[in-house]
Amino acid sequence: MPRLVQYFFVALLVLLPAQALAGPAEEASAVIDRWAAAYNANDADAVVKLYGADGLVHGTSSPTLNVGTSAISEYFKVLPESGNKVTIGDPTHGRTR
Repeated sequence: MPRLVQYFFVALLVLLPAQALAGPAEEASAVIDRWAAAYNANDADAVVKLYGADGLVHGTSSPTLNVGTSAISEYFKVLPESGNKVTIGDPTHGRTR
């Protein structure tokens, strides 16, 4: 029976998502990395999906505060086929990731 318990715990550890063990800083960094990857792929739908239904964007190319999924989608509608890219800096070391 102890061997079965050992297998159970090993299987549980293997199946746990890595993010479950991450702290708030790592989780925020992972979201920022997903946002940058979606933006660099010029995938507006993927970028918009990273925002909550009540999310907001005060973008660099608009004087308007874009609130909610519809407004955020409208803001990023020019992204596909734009060729736009972004580089995210590392706030803890002042370097680019």
